[in-house]
Amino acid sequence: MINSRPIIFIEDDMDDQELFKEILLDLAIPNIIRFFDNCLKAFDYLVTSIEKPLVIISDINLPGMTGLEFREMINKNDELRKKSTPFVFLSTNPDKTLISKAYELLIQGYFVKPTKLEELKEILGRIIGYWKFCHFPER
Repeated sequence: MINSRPIIFIEDDMDDQELFKEILLDLAIPNIIRFFDNCLKAFDYLVTSIEKPLVIISDINLPGMTGLEFREMINKNDELRKKSTPFVFLSTNPDKTLISKAYELLIQGYFVKPTKLEELKEILGRIIGYWKFCHFPER
């Protein structure tokens, strides 16, 4: 069931984590939300959990390992790559070089965090709404 799939956030800013929680609550998103403050914890979860995430939403600038390096690790892991979990970046960094590198790693979207709360709410609602209706290969 789509609503039982967790939404994964990799975000080291606790204020942003709280903001995302509030927005998803306001949008009445029933999915479990799992937050990770670094990529290694998220990777460990992905390789050990039986849960099938609906989508991974990652910052790009993270401590220890960047979001780009994290995405590359996922791509190199046959089991994770075959799960076809949608992966999008949500970052304050609009650098065109980073955006190009991100798409080279086969992401499904790159979004710049807006400064207005309503815009962020719209972006998150659209990202999650899209993936709820998308069909996936058996994972």
